[in-house]
Amino acid sequence: MSDEIWSPIAGYQGSYEISSFGRVRSLDRLDNRGHRIKGCVMRPSRDKDGYRQLSLSKDGRKTTFKVHRLVLETFTGTRPVGTEACHGSGDLSDNRLQNLRWDTKQANDDDRRKHGTVAAGERHFNAKLVATDVERIRDQALSGCKQREIAKRFRVSETTICNLIQGTRWRHLVTQKQQLGL
Repeated sequence: MSDEIWSPIAGYQGSYEISSFGRVRSLDRLDNRGHRIKGCVMRPSRDKDGYRQLSLSKDGRKTTFKVHRLVLETFTGTRPVGTEACHGSGDLSDNRLQNLRWDTKQANDDDRRKHGTVAAGERHFNAKLVATDVERIRDQALSGCKQREIAKRFRVSETTICNLIQGTRWRHLVTQKQQLGL
């Protein structure tokens, strides 16, 4: 295991540093009124997608950053055009430099599929249905029930029912059934 390396965060030199292990610390400093603020290792929160984030203050203004982006920008430089930050292991809380890289959106999407971390179906933060509901909806539609009645029964829009039947939503369930030969 390599040693933890601390480096100043661009634009926040003298106030904050980030480590190659994805930890952020504030440094001892004076605030705008001349009061001493003691530095400490900060505790990031999680955003709605599970990424670790925290707010850094400068000149009385707070700005929120994703920790993985700070690690990459600090240790590898600015984000190359056409790339995004990727977690090699699929674990969004693992913000060690050795787990992160800049890569294309397609490569990042491929990683999510490989790791099983795609926010689809029940895993999507805005999901109102579960897989068994979707299968029941599709079965009812095949048996001749009207989309309006199905939508009312499951408390979703008719557009949602139409998308489920056509396979434009919950597409991964269609693929699973096709793979099983059902």
